[in-house]
Amino acid sequence: VRNPMNVAYLCVTTTSSERTDREAAQQDMMLVKNCIMEANEVLENALLLQELVTRGLNDADEPFNIARLVRSVIVKYQEERTANKRIMFKATDADIWVFGNKKSIEIIAQNLLRHAVTVTPEQGSVEIIVLVQRSRRGNVDMTIKTIDEGVAPPMVIHN
Repeated sequence: VRNPMNVAYLCVTTTSSERTDREAAQQDMMLVKNCIMEANEVLENALLLQELVTRGLNDADEPFNIARLVRSVIVKYQEERTANKRIMFKATDADIWVFGNKKSIEIIAQNLLRHAVTVTPEQGSVEIIVLVQRSRRGNVDMTIKTIDEGVAPPMVIHN
């Protein structure tokens, strides 16, 4: 999408102006809201990618505690937002040290968390799991998923 606002414009122009009943109007508004959310997500991803390329990749690799980093991303996100969505965090260990580009991992975690919260319905939950895969020579996996119904399959936004 070259201009994400084209998505919102398309949604507004495709809603039927001939439909006058309240239910149809609510359906049209929900369509517009979903399109605007998708356009916003595209724009946020583009901005995060730009930040990652201009700042994140220039940082040197270093050892850092990924469990602590992800916790700080969650805390910061919750302070900035007042959504009725619960964010749960689980880790195999309190301290999970990795060697890598800390800023890049932080930007990726922020992006994935923002996306998961966006597609989670009100009163829903987002679960973040950071675990050490001991069977795979100590690789670390970070999983972010929605709990409850989440978003319907046709509305899934792929990053």
